[in-house]
Amino acid sequence: MNSKMSSTEKIKKKRIFISIIVVCLSLIALIPVKSVSADIAPPRQPPGANLSPANEFTKVQMLEETVIINVLPVTDLSEMGTAEVWAEFLMKNLGDESETLLVRFPLSVNDGHFNFPEIDDFQVYADNIMLDTDPLQMPGEYGDTIQWVHFEVDFPPGEVVELEVYYTLDGSGEYPFVTYYYLLETGAGWNDTIGSGDIVVNLPYPASDMTVFIDSQPGWGGTTDSAILEENLVRWHFENLEPTNQNNISIAMVWPSAWHKVELERQKVTANPNDGEAWGRLGKIYKELGKQRRTFREDPGGETLFQLSLEAYENALELLPEDALWHAGLGDLLYWKYDWFIAPKTEENRAGFLRGMEEFKIAYSLDPDHPYILNYIEDRYHYEKMVFFDGEEYIFTWLNVTPTLPPPIEDTQPTITQTVEELDLSPTLIPSATPKQQQKSEDEIPVSVSKKRLPICGSLILVPLMLFIPLTKPVFRKRVS
Repeated sequence: MNSKMSSTEKIKKKRIFISIIVVCLSLIALIPVKSVSADIAPPRQPPGANLSPANEFTKVQMLEETVIINVLPVTDLSEMGTAEVWAEFLMKNLGDESETLLVRFPLSVNDGHFNFPEIDDFQVYADNIMLDTDPLQMPGEYGDTIQWVHFEVDFPPGEVVELEVYYTLDGSGEYPFVTYYYLLETGAGWNDTIGSGDIVVNLPYPASDMTVFIDSQPGWGGTTDSAILEENLVRWHFENLEPTNQNNISIAMVWPSAWHKVELERQKVTANPNDGEAWGRLGKIYKELGKQRRTFREDPGGETLFQLSLEAYENALELLPEDALWHAGLGDLLYWKYDWFIAPKTEENRAGFLRGMEEFKIAYSLDPDHPYILNYIEDRYHYEKMVFFDGEEYIFTWLNVTPTLPPPIEDTQPTITQTVEELDLSPTLIPSATPKQQQKSEDEIPVSVSKKRLPICGSLILVPLMLFIPLTKPVFRKRVS
């Protein structure tokens, strides 16, 4: 009897211990993690900025400012590109006495990785006379030190002084998108509001929703609201502005070198419509301009790029039907557009995803040993047994058994009375497993599959159930792969 009681006590203690561990792990999963810009954004380059007065109080007002950011044309696809900046500020002393001020301008920025790139070609003129500048270090946003320059300017009472600055502005981004920044907030220290201002970005290609992010962003940066697109220009206008950080200007756009590639391939297919390789390259560059880190662009410009890429790939394959890589290229386009694990599970997305898989099946049949094709199939289609390697070749399982759409969410929520064995943890999209597949060990399931199939929010549903699971059974059953 004592032995049985001792055994029962041990079981109870063990169950309590396991329950505590499960609850603790679940609570840890709920703790918000502070995002670090360096993890999600490319290094940021120093932005352009308004001039700032060093004095806390001045009667000098910025009457007008005009900023022209001239993005330079680049043809080398390894180069993000740069811009030349010219800015003019008309300043007027509204007081009765002359003021001699130290005016300053920021050269540096914390790029998100605690590096501090600088503008190194800054020049400033007052009424067409070049001024000497001296370095100035000021505290940054994160307790770091930011490099500025300052220079002395005389402002006679009632007179307008013209200040001009010139410098080169580097963009922030990664292929094929770049963002340029301009800070208006540094002009807040002048007297009263900024009377009026025009910020103009001159692009080396037409400004459109394909080349400039208007309704979305590339994952960092973005384009400031109220931008007006005209021919090759993107511009903003304001009047009587008391600038804050909410008024800062940015423009997210396609690399000039990437759009140059588009124009080059367009010229080739126009000159020779029967050049299948040129059509394929055109489809590829359109696709690259639409792909983001996790999915395809969903804004109107992204939809246009998708359609242009699709048409170009189809033209290439009409001319070169036996070209395995162009089939794979089209399959890649459809995968990104209709990614089953990101895109909403609709009839359209299912059909698009399966068509992409069909393109890779064709590519594999044409060149079964090509490294790109093999790696793509293994990396992208191993989820949920989309493909199966039978020892000799890949079988595209989902092309034989059409995946079904999931039922409405409310029909799939488990109730508190269900046991773990009764819960269906396998996605509704998986074709029926064969006995051979059921024998596959859990160790062979890729880690990424487990992450997809058991998100944190779903696991929390199971926490109350675990408290009542007999310890004579495993806490989790092995999932059928």
